[in-house]
Amino acid sequence: MKHILNAVGKWYQGKYIPPESRSDGNLLFVLGCYEQPLLAKILGKIGRFWLRHWQWILTILVAMIVPLVVALITK
Repeated sequence: MKHILNAVGKWYQGKYIPPESRSDGNLLFVLGCYEQPLLAKILGKIGRFWLRHWQWILTILVAMIVPLVVALITK
């Protein structure tokens, strides 16, 4: 299980892009970065949206489901 979680974590982090080397004589420290796959970016945005708005999402879902359940029970 730990192996699977590590693999998913590496996939989500993405591919490492090393810094570009510049030879213009100036001392410049540039760090590399990670480029996430498109699906990882989308899942991250969905997760952040959920964490910000979960109260509203659950309220709307309950407001939509309860009347349907009541209608089915009383039918």
